[in-house]
Amino acid sequence: EQYVPEREWSPTPAELTRLAGVWRSDEADATFTFTVERGEAALVQRHGRRLVLRPLYQDHFMVGETPGAVVWFTRDSRGGAILHFGMGRLRDMPFVRLTGAARLQ
Repeated sequence: EQYVPEREWSPTPAELTRLAGVWRSDEADATFTFTVERGEAALVQRHGRRLVLRPLYQDHFMVGETPGAVVWFTRDSRGGAILHFGMGRLRDMPFVRLTGAARLQ
């Protein structure tokens, strides 16, 4: 296996806003809201629990202070975004956007 270094990413408010919206996984029976407030991205769970997202590299974030918890985004063939969540033994739980469906560039 070969690892390729990634450049650190400092997203602009516009880049973060393109990711904002309500995201749902039927498999996990879970919903997150990706929010941007004062330039800071976060996932908000039910009951208002807010998990701050720290940018790592392009479209990848560390979730709060939870070791190994990450969120990343990919694009489908139409340019729509898919949110992926992983931590511990959970490698990749995809979420689809319900609202705020802006196209990513």
